[in-house]
Amino acid sequence: MKLEASAIGFGFGRGVPILDGINLAIESGRILGLTGKSGRGKSTLGKILARHLLPTKGRVLIDGAAPASSGFNPVQLIHQTAIFAVNPRWKIGRIVSEANPPDEMLMLALGVRRQWLDRYPHELSGGELQRVALLRSLTPGTRFLIADEITSMLDPIAQSEIWLALLEISARRDIGILAISHDLALLDRVAVQTVTL
Repeated sequence: MKLEASAIGFGFGRGVPILDGINLAIESGRILGLTGKSGRGKSTLGKILARHLLPTKGRVLIDGAAPASSGFNPVQLIHQTAIFAVNPRWKIGRIVSEANPPDEMLMLALGVRRQWLDRYPHELSGGELQRVALLRSLTPGTRFLIADEITSMLDPIAQSEIWLALLEISARRDIGILAISHDLALLDRVAVQTVTL
């Protein structure tokens, strides 16, 4: 399976486009790195691939076809700051179960502890909440993951643990990952190839 950005363009209003003619392909089970200076549109491209934004030009394709406009999205986006992606009034168990019941094997692989399920988001650290965000996104139907600076705010140990888990999950479940980061050393370790925007 392949996720493609085909001649993607995007801009706000009549200003200079943020993206223009971008082509990119992510294959199942592979990790592609994406880097570039701030303001070049890396996060915007990630949102377009995950259908959070619609391109002003070009198309997003999955195996050569346009993705369904409704229903479950096989392309999931994980943000840099997980606290903004969860309902602060819900306990973690409800947040995770919104998509699917918690997968015990996946919880173990990501280091999500069962006692966290009875807590609220503000009761977890940034690293703990990012693990929860990954758990929620990695449902049985997820084929691609857009990882937008997901460990940049974390300490080196948490960063290493999360990426080691993602490498194993990606290989085992044949999930393609777009790893967006300014950290070239990280991308050298996790990605099979890195492109610059």
